[in-house]
Amino acid sequence: MKIARFAPLQRGFTLIELIAVLVILGVLAALVLPRASVERSDVDARVFYDQVISSLRYAQRAAVTQQRFVCVAFTQTNTQTQLVYSFGDSNLCGTNLPAPDNALAQYSVSTPASDAPLGSSPLARFSVSPTPFYFSKEGSSSYVGSLNICGVDVESNATNGACRTLCIAPETGLIYPLPTGASAC
Repeated sequence: MKIARFAPLQRGFTLIELIAVLVILGVLAALVLPRASVERSDVDARVFYDQVISSLRYAQRAAVTQQRFVCVAFTQTNTQTQLVYSFGDSNLCGTNLPAPDNALAQYSVSTPASDAPLGSSPLARFSVSPTPFYFSKEGSSSYVGSLNICGVDVESNATNGACRTLCIAPETGLIYPLPTGASAC
């Protein structure tokens, strides 16, 4: 009697299956990766927006608690957007405002570090560079208006539409996001 022998089991993928998977991955990469860079700038714009709101609130509270003027200066270059804070007994402000976590460092807020190539523009910036202003001893603000913070497309260096607006009430110094559906502060 003869014993039936079975062919050994084949393991692995065929060449056609591997090529089909690579084609599908290539199509997905071409469609998904460009969208991911735009979403990154949206996230960076939101992070910077939240940092600006909290840092302006800190500056306003520091003005009230220390009974001094706290000045806010903006620097916006091709590679960075930054807010720098200082204080003084007049609205000229000559002394650096210490950071809450490090009394030796000047308090400042910069755009989030990006994965963009070195020397390229930040992924978030002000739509228009704001003028410097101060918070008085009573907490009121010399700034009238709103600040727009927008995401930036790395490739075109243009605003990609993800803008958020924050408002500063001059009488009280209150800093708040522009309410949904509102067109002005």
